[in-house]
Amino acid sequence: MTTLDHLVYGVASLEAGADSLAGSFGIRATAGGKHLGRGTHNALISLGNVWYLKLIAPDPEQELPALGLPFGLERLRKPRLVGWAIGIEHIDELVERARARGYDPGAIESMERVRPDGIRLLTRPPSSFVVPYRGKKAVEIKLLARRHGGGRRGRGGSGSPR
Repeated sequence: MTTLDHLVYGVASLEAGADSLAGSFGIRATAGGKHLGRGTHNALISLGNVWYLKLIAPDPEQELPALGLPFGLERLRKPRLVGWAIGIEHIDELVERARARGYDPGAIESMERVRPDGIRLLTRPPSSFVVPYRGKKAVEIKLLARRHGGGRRGRGGSGSPR
């Protein structure tokens, strides 16, 4: 089954972006964590029981990856919606179907995000970070492992996804 997981909102500075959205909507984003080796970090705002908005920004504590930042964040001039993520149960099969139709999203890689509470979340996106879905491009996210049964998203706070 393929479902919407989250919207991705690119900002040049995570703190400034979170402050701006809090001022506009009265909702404070909750720290989401760091995308290790990808040069980014994020904060999350709940959009109800299922979906959330991910603010993503360059992480000043990480080096710029050789291939650049996801979503071209190093070239971002103003905050904007840069993508969306879908949950996919069979990413390997979807990538093979995409290749059979002439689109190669790259090798499927393991990726991790470390939450502020230390829990590491593992996903398996294609190296290009996108896979085709009904003519559109979307980021794939699939939880592979979690420690302590802590759930995929943080708990607590007005902006924290469930």
